[in-house]
Amino acid sequence: MKKALICIIVLLLVFGPAACGAAAPAEESSQNTEITAESSSDKPEESTADSSSESTAEEPAVQPSPEEPAPIDPDKVFYFANVLETNRIYRQGLDGSGLTLICDVRASGVTELGDFLYFASWNGTLCRCPSAGGPAEAVFTEYPVMCLHKVNDTSLTFICHGEDEEGYVNETYLYRHDTKSGRFEKIADGVLSDSLSDGSKVIYTLPNEETYETEYYCYDFDTDESRFCEGIQGIAVFAFENNIYGYQENEDGSTLWYRYDLGSMQSEEIDLNATSFDQVLGFDGRDLLVQNETDIYKVTDPDRSLVHSFPNGTWILPVAQKGDTVIISAAHDKTAEVFGETRYYQEWEYYAVSLASGEVTEITDEGEAGKLFDGCIFPQMDVSTARKPLAADLCDLFFRQYGKEGPEPQNHKSHGAWLNLADKGCDLILVPAPTDEEKAYLAEKNVEADMKAFGADGLVFIGGTGSGVTSLSMEQLKAIYRGEITNWKELGGADHAITVFYRNDQSGSQRQFEKLVWKDEEVPDFESMDFSIMNDMVSIVRQCQNDPYAIGYSIMTYLTDVFDNKDVVLMGIDGVVPTLETVTDNTYPLTLRDFVVIRSDEPEGSPARRLYDWFGSPQCDDLLLQNDLTPIHESGDVQN
Repeated sequence: MKKALICIIVLLLVFGPAACGAAAPAEESSQNTEITAESSSDKPEESTADSSSESTAEEPAVQPSPEEPAPIDPDKVFYFANVLETNRIYRQGLDGSGLTLICDVRASGVTELGDFLYFASWNGTLCRCPSAGGPAEAVFTEYPVMCLHKVNDTSLTFICHGEDEEGYVNETYLYRHDTKSGRFEKIADGVLSDSLSDGSKVIYTLPNEETYETEYYCYDFDTDESRFCEGIQGIAVFAFENNIYGYQENEDGSTLWYRYDLGSMQSEEIDLNATSFDQVLGFDGRDLLVQNETDIYKVTDPDRSLVHSFPNGTWILPVAQKGDTVIISAAHDKTAEVFGETRYYQEWEYYAVSLASGEVTEITDEGEAGKLFDGCIFPQMDVSTARKPLAADLCDLFFRQYGKEGPEPQNHKSHGAWLNLADKGCDLILVPAPTDEEKAYLAEKNVEADMKAFGADGLVFIGGTGSGVTSLSMEQLKAIYRGEITNWKELGGADHAITVFYRNDQSGSQRQFEKLVWKDEEVPDFESMDFSIMNDMVSIVRQCQNDPYAIGYSIMTYLTDVFDNKDVVLMGIDGVVPTLETVTDNTYPLTLRDFVVIRSDEPEGSPARRLYDWFGSPQCDDLLLQNDLTPIHESGDVQN
């Protein structure tokens, strides 16, 4: 999405805050959470939750009596999209039940309602899953959804938006959903911001077409009517028990807080020691929890006391609330050295804050990924240049977030990584398919390999910004690299000679170039034509950035991750521009596959086998999507 809908920060705190959902153009892949759209307009909801699971393991002849699981206290469990687990839905129990995976799907704005959890999926689809655990299903697909709020035990509201042909938001709507009847109804068009909901009413904003000021309206679920909220001034911040709390700034810089009664539509001033710089994290009807920069305060009018201070550079966000307990997340900006380069990442933690006592308790538990390498160290990886960003993300997750130990990854490039695996200098590699030379080397070393494709990518051709050409046919591309076309003018571009760059024959991108472009044809002798050879992908991209009349090639995800496609022209081939979508649907003619590979004799439970098996999981797929790789699940034979 090219342009995000900006929401004024507003929180429904009695039922838990719901964050605006961010849409990401990608393919969700999950072994047990395939999301399918269905018509919900006249279908009453029924709880289908089934938390039982059947064991397929062989049972011993004498089995001890299983312990009864401790009952879950619904007032002490919180549901949220866990950033540590690529935003999969988890339940965090403060009753001793700990952290439990609920749904293997990337989500945002998780809202508990009856026996279900409602959330926005990766592409903005409104979905639900059983709160006891189970697969997700789509319930609203007409528009991308964000900013979910629970109104009462059977209703929720959400903001959704339409887009123009270029992907820009051109209209916003406020919808209500009656989960009992399955009915969806539009409340208002052209809303400006997130909604505030509580009890049986929802507050939303519309622009005044004459004054251009923001005006507040109240929709009553009981009467199906909207009314103008004449008494609301300044900015409404949160709702609690049919009251709206907000503030306005005075000319002297002070902040005046008010309480607005949705029943009487009357406003009254309140003595609240908070400012416009405070972000509200929670409220229980008496105590207010606010954040100001990296400090958290408890405000009980008119008192204000410091609860906790985080280090500078910490980002703090509300996650959920029940009663007087608020769950918050804290992200710390960090740096690390990976492949000799400084990398910036964030370390996440979760905390429970008691409004009654002011006690702050860290509740950062390990999820599925955090337990993957229990009892062992992380395996030695070796990767191609294109997969360096992915390897760095794996380091961020396992080494720095979960504190696992192991060697830093190697980067001997595609050819070197295959040889390194055969020589047992590493345990697992992320590479393109092997060449005949690499297969022969494996055979010489008596090494057999297990490999499976994990991501789709594309070989992309990049040109300098002065060529005037943005698309080539395959035949035109070959003619350039045969030395038959030497001037951009011959292709309808600038009257200037073409500067041609290529890679050495052991590089991964060169191998893909020869395999995809030339196929069964003889590869030209580029050296004899005085083309310029580059020893690494950084150099070939830099040359194309610096020379406005150059042409070269790279791997799409590497170009996007490292260079953000800056100062180069990404050439379309045969009329198709390389994008995540065209690589996914295989319409781009130069698509390729990357493989995760281990030696076949790796035993079950070894670090390399654990990581190999983890590729293909929903969490790994989400990590690939963050690297602009389309997840695929294909087994391969190294001898083919």
